[in-house]
Amino acid sequence: MSGQHDVCVGAKRYIDALLPDQEDWNYASGSFVLSKKGYIGDVCVATELKKGKVFSDESKQEYVHEAVHQFL
Repeated sequence: MSGQHDVCVGAKRYIDALLPDQEDWNYASGSFVLSKKGYIGDVCVATELKKGKVFSDESKQEYVHEAVHQFL
């Protein structure tokens, strides 16, 4: 699958998230972290991307929260 990262890169991201005291992983708890471009390379908080602005919209977060709880 072209453009995908290998298992080692994906596993490192999980370990970095579980051990947040690493130098290269200093994101706040609760941040939605994803690749800046495509599936590989540097990561960032979703709100740093134009398409990720929805994650900082608290009113939309409340709608999603309510929808999930109504479903449950």
